[in-house]
Amino acid sequence: MEMGGVERLNHQEIKNRQREAREARIPSGFAARGRFLRCPPDKARLRAKTIVGKPAEEALSILRHTRSSAARLIYKVLYAAVANLKNSLEDLDVKELFVKNCFADKGKYLKRHQPVSHGKAEPILKRTCHITVVLEIRKPDEMEKKRRRERDAERARTRERLKARESLKARESLKVRESLKVKEREKEERGD
Repeated sequence: MEMGGVERLNHQEIKNRQREAREARIPSGFAARGRFLRCPPDKARLRAKTIVGKPAEEALSILRHTRSSAARLIYKVLYAAVANLKNSLEDLDVKELFVKNCFADKGKYLKRHQPVSHGKAEPILKRTCHITVVLEIRKPDEMEKKRRRERDAERARTRERLKARESLKARESLKVRESLKVKEREKEERGD
């Protein structure tokens, strides 16, 4: 509905737009979702950041060895995403799978109460989240090119650091030599 140049949406239209935006963010067939998981979304986001861009096997290993309830939940969702892709694509090599994106959206609160003095009750909000893991398939030659680029960039950064360190040492040694020369001149002037 449009009123006076301003578009007004009813509840269903808003829900449809939200669903379309969510589906645009998640390509079908390459994602898995865990919904209403008992973990605060901010804790889950901390763990989700650590696996983005990594190979699926490495991400599973990282999550398996992280002591966190959020890591355990993300591990389950990632494992489900890999299993879904294995079942749908028979000739898939797991080494080609990478974590394209991983995010945790806010879910509903479980509302509880804690009794306090004077017969009152304080609310307790137990947060839940929806964890989504999106995978992508990369060919080995693409992976090797990316690794090579990263390795070359790291080597260039290391070379720059070494050059800066050497130039700093050269400047410091030059200052030391100059100060020694100044001291020798002062000795000669004094006649020592």
